[in-house]
Amino acid sequence: MEELKSTIRNICILSVGICVLKYLISGTKLAKQMELIFRIVCVIVIAEPLLKHGLHIELPDFSEYLDRNYTITETEYNEELKKQSAENIEQVLEQQITASGVKCEEIDVNINIMSDNSILINKVTVRADDFARAEEIIKNSLGADTEVENGYYQ
Repeated sequence: MEELKSTIRNICILSVGICVLKYLISGTKLAKQMELIFRIVCVIVIAEPLLKHGLHIELPDFSEYLDRNYTITETEYNEELKKQSAENIEQVLEQQITASGVKCEEIDVNINIMSDNSILINKVTVRADDFARAEEIIKNSLGADTEVENGYYQ
């Protein structure tokens, strides 16, 4: 109890001292530097009783998260890259077809990723209410030689 009273008394004395010193140095070039020093001293005075008696804080064990091996095979990487690329192309094509006023139910893009990381689009299957218009949009976007199949007649 005596230590608590002593700590509170020290904080009050420090606060009064800081206020007086701030008033005295408020117009000088060193005002900001002195304020930083006052704050550091204040933190030390407040933390001193905690550090004196030992502050026991236990942190959780993170070692199980740090030791994990998150490696994937090159095949897994290539398959995921292929899947993500196909999904992105499908999404863009669907937005283009829908923006032209054609109702598009489904687009399936068959792609291959070459060794030089270029994307080869083999075939696009589309289910749309106006297949001819959807095919035209796809060929304008991906190239005239792109194979486009009608998904309703497979």
